[in-house]
Formats: sequence, structure tokens, C-alpha cells
Amino acid sequence: MLMVITSQVKDQGTTANYENKTDIDVNTTPSSTQKGIATNKKDFSEFEIKTATRRGENVYDTLTSKYHLPLAFHDGLGNKMGFSMLLPLREWNNVSKQDQIALSFFAEHLVSLVRANPDPYVLGWQQFAGWPTDSEYDDFIKKVARMCDGCWDITVGEIVKGDRGQPDFEDSDAPVTSENAAQFRQSNQKAFAKSIKEQDADRAAEFAASMSPSDHLVKAKEAMETDYDPGARPEPRWGNTAAARSHLEAIPRKAPEYVEAQTLLREVARREQQDMKFKQEVIRQMQRIIKERGY
Repeated sequence: MLMVITSQVKDQGTTANYENKTDIDVNTTPSSTQKGIATNKKDFSEFEIKTATRRGENVYDTLTSKYHLPLAFHDGLGNKMGFSMLLPLREWNNVSKQDQIALSFFAEHLVSLVRANPDPYVLGWQQFAGWPTDSEYDDFIKKVARMCDGCWDITVGEIVKGDRGQPDFEDSDAPVTSENAAQFRQSNQKAFAKSIKEQDADRAAEFAASMSPSDHLVKAKEAMETDYDPGARPEPRWGNTAAARSHLEAIPRKAPEYVEAQTLLREVARREQQDMKFKQEVIRQMQRIIKERGY
């Protein structure tokens, strides 16, 4: 199966125009484009970037579960590999400007994740588009593994029916690319920062009031025990720490359950640190393998 987006990228360069990105280095050395992105990030606090990336991930996961669109990989002139985050135009127009910015941060964050572990992302694209072929797969993976920091974009369009009745994606625009991300974010930075703080505060207050402190404590303990197996292989499981943290932080200081909640929060933090160490070690191992194999 050949997606409409594939032919349009090659013929028109509509998806971030990868064929014309002569200034992008396929190595990790920052190009002028990448420096622009890094400079823009200084306009956002570390908290805002982390919050936006998590928000973008949540929005993207919701849309992915609804439409099952993979990351679309494309290979322009000079063997410059890149991917597009595919989103239905209707959904892109319906989400808030803050969520659009959040999606851009998550798309940029995805580059390092894709490079470190290309297979699941490329397999998703192969199943959707029928490309790369099995004979092309290994070389394709090598190109993805050395994809440059700035080789990403968000592409919007319509899901259409393919020649054999299977879903295809017809792209119409790339509203955010690595080249215009700085300007896109900066133009909405003030509204974004205000919205992040206000919306987070509103959600936290609403969530805290949704049940009693004792119920929050019960739910937190349940979340900590759900899918908890630190000895599991190939990946240890640390429970639903995100849900546990939300419930524990919702318990007010004056509540009798507050002291126990603080103790449990320290345990949640310990588990989160262990999970982060494991994931960082996996990335280091993948990077070492990529270097040893000369990808």
C-alpha cells in the first residue's frame, strides 16, 4: 500500500520539504535549524517544557487510539530521514492553541525516542503504508537511527479510503515543522504559560474535590499496587505511579491522611527514579549498539 502522503512528499515537498533541507546534518551536531529550536526553548521554563511535552503526549495518545495513525517516515534527497506526526485536520483545528504547542514539543521529543528504538515506530509505518519492504527494512532502520534532531514535522490532512479499501492519509499542510516551531511557539508563549498554570490549577482543584481524602488515599494505594512487579523482565513494572501521585497530591495538608500521603509520595518518587534509570540505561545500550554496528 502506498499512502497519498508518500507521493505528495516526493513530488511536491509538502511535508516539511525534506528534499530541500540541505542545511540539516544527519548527525547529532546541531544545525542552524536545530540551534533555532534550542534558542526558542529558552523562552519556556523547564517546568513548562516538561508539562507541555506530557500534555502533548496525552493529546497524541488520545488521537492515536482514535485514528490509529502511525508516524509517517519519509526519505528525501541526500538520505535525510524524517518523520511526520499525522493528525486529522479537523482534530488539529479543534484542539486549543496551547495543545497545538504541546503537540509540537512532544513531536520534537519523539525524535530521541525514535532514534533509540526505531523498530516499533517503523513497524507501525510499514503495516500502514506497506513500506519499507522487507528487503529495505534493515537499511531503513539504520537511517532512522541516525535521523537528525530537526527532521520532524506535524502534518495535517484527511483519512481517505485506499485503492483496496484500506485507510490512507492525504496530507494538506504541515503547520508546524522544526524550522518554524520557534516562531509558532513564541507567538503564543504568553497565552500558553498562563493557560498551563490556570488549567493545571483548575484540574487539580476539581480532582481533589471529586472524592474525600480517605478515598484519595485508598485509590493511591491501589494504583501503586496495580501492575507492580519490579523483578519483571524485560522491563520492571513500578505500578501506576502517575495515578498514585495525582491522588496523593490531592490530599490537603489539614487532612488526617496527609502524613501518610507524604510517606507514600516519597515511595512514588523512588519508583519514578528507578523507572527513569532503567529507561536511561536502555537508551545508552541502544546508542552503544548503534555505534558498534555503524548505523
